[in-house]
Amino acid sequence: MQITYRVEHDDKSDGFIAYCPVMKPVSIYAKTRDEVAPKIRDAIELYLQKHPEFQDKLQTETIEM
Repeated sequence: MQITYRVEHDDKSDGFIAYCPVMKPVSIYAKTRDEVAPKIRDAIELYLQKHPEFQDKLQTETIEM
């Protein structure tokens, strides 16, 4: 499964916001951009557990942003 997402620094919280086409923008609290990837993967996995209808879409196509 390949998911493309965009990450921006959030000056207010000094964290990061991840924009992913599968779900709403997610605030990710991390000190560096390198720490964002594992956290966004965890967030997406949790989201897919609650919304299994997106799982089928992800398995059949690559979502580009």
